[in-house]
Amino acid sequence: MSILGIIVTYGNRFIYLEQVIKRLLKEKIRTILIISNGADKISKNRILDLRRNNKRIKLIILEKNYGSALAIKKGLKYAQKSNSKFILLLDDDNLPRLGFKKILEKKYQQYGNSYKNIFSPNRYKLKYYKNLQFKNKPFFFLNNNFIKFNFLQIIFYFIKKFFIQKEKLKKDILMQVAPYGGLFFNKEVLKRLGYPKTNFFLYADDFDFTLRMTKNNFNIYYSKDYLVEDLDPTLDENNYFSKKIDEKKIFFQVRNHTYFSRNFITNKIIYYSNMYIFLFYFILRNFFIITDKKFFFKRIYLILKAIRSGNSKQLISY
Repeated sequence: MSILGIIVTYGNRFIYLEQVIKRLLKEKIRTILIISNGADKISKNRILDLRRNNKRIKLIILEKNYGSALAIKKGLKYAQKSNSKFILLLDDDNLPRLGFKKILEKKYQQYGNSYKNIFSPNRYKLKYYKNLQFKNKPFFFLNNNFIKFNFLQIIFYFIKKFFIQKEKLKKDILMQVAPYGGLFFNKEVLKRLGYPKTNFFLYADDFDFTLRMTKNNFNIYYSKDYLVEDLDPTLDENNYFSKKIDEKKIFFQVRNHTYFSRNFITNKIIYYSNMYIFLFYFILRNFFIITDKKFFFKRIYLILKAIRSGNSKQLISY
């Protein structure tokens, strides 16, 4: 099985990247393409050292961080021209468990050797994936949701909590969308779908790209025994009021998820009801938690600006 591994890195993250590269080399992945998306000078030099010592490592250098969407697109364009048949997308801290290549080979055969089948890993260290062991609809968005929120979920939550017995997943299940991290597919997919939309810049471009897969009758399988470890636990945090998180990231996250939510609108009244219920609860709850009120109102303004941009269907820049 000829696989091209695409890893996007940025900033000073070589401590993670090196572990991922070594794992792919050990698994005899044919080609490892690193996209240096604004990586710092020290990281870039160390990547260059690795490339000099191993012909299987290729490198594309972007002098600044152009966002995940553009970086992934460049990697996929490279893959189109390569001799490899399959593509494995990884973040620079996604460490696949030893033996993952054999697992993917077996799964691809098991599901009929069809390019229509795509595989997403069990990123078992992340909170969402821990909970996913007891769910049967991973990354599933209800119609008229607003950034994943739908008041119907409250009803479903209580039904599940009190009336449905929890059982661990025993087999692979279909996903509606999937993150880039660990996504494995035949490059034939690109001929049918094209590339991620670069105007997303950061966040939700992976969901938009993979939603196009499911809309075009591709099957994305959550594979519980295809394990990927996330080495950087801080990326599992999601707090719009953390002073550690850059405003740009918050803007793009809210804007893009608002824009993405619009794919599921079947009733505008329900959609906007979900939006206003979500905002009422979100603002009220955090008003009493955040003591720095000047900072609080500044962040609320930023979030409302991002929502307005997402709802306008125009992905304006920050």
